[in-house]
Amino acid sequence: MTVQVRHLQSCSALLLIGAVLTLFYCSTTFAAHNITMARSSNLDTPRELQDVDEATRQGASGNWDQLWKEGIKRGTRWDTDGSSPALVNLLKQGQLPKGKALVPGCGRGYDAIAFAAFGYHAVGMDLSDTAVKEAQAVATERNDELSGTLEFKVGNFFEHDEKYDVIWDLTFLCAINPAAREAWAQQMKALLTPQGVLVTYIFPIVEKEGGPPFAMSMDLVAGLLQPIGFKASKLEMLPDDLSIGKVQVCLRALRCLGADNRTVQCCILTYQV
Repeated sequence: MTVQVRHLQSCSALLLIGAVLTLFYCSTTFAAHNITMARSSNLDTPRELQDVDEATRQGASGNWDQLWKEGIKRGTRWDTDGSSPALVNLLKQGQLPKGKALVPGCGRGYDAIAFAAFGYHAVGMDLSDTAVKEAQAVATERNDELSGTLEFKVGNFFEHDEKYDVIWDLTFLCAINPAAREAWAQQMKALLTPQGVLVTYIFPIVEKEGGPPFAMSMDLVAGLLQPIGFKASKLEMLPDDLSIGKVQVCLRALRCLGADNRTVQCCILTYQV
């Protein structure tokens, strides 16, 4: 196993909160589910765009690095202290193309490590230098598990220009400012290989205002991706055993925001272009 750490130009935001798994592919294949969802009408809600700096509007808030510097203990806030059960399940079942995988907003790198454990060349990217150092430490602890290669980068997802066979969005979308959502979709398309797969873990599916985490829905995600050529190939609502760890972390955050816990749901959506 090889672990590398690279520093790119700063930024890219992620809050690890979410649970709808969506798979999007970069090729013309048939959609396993008839998902015809209109473009979301509230991509730029004025309340969510007020009082934020330009970096935040572009999806690269400096607040994340400050939070990491202040200290995020394992298993607290958005940290899940382990790889996502939903991702591990997909990897065990061989449902994703082999090759190179990207985890934007990787935090401590648990899911990038999961990809490397299944033989991928995995790249974990985060805006926070502190988070990347933490990820490197976790990777060192789990070195014996890894059959692939692992690379961590400090950088801006929106300025990244490599190509990937799989991109795993573990609630990266719900953490960025709504003004950056269309750029998120365009960048996902630009980073995928012609047969690449985008897997999105959609959460929180909940009635709430503000964020992060911002409220998500299947309609919202599909409304961003389908107009630019992505086709849904799989939609899966997650059972408790594949989502409970993430949901519990999310509920702790959502309770602070006054959300109704009973409305929280999880699912996975897979897309192709």
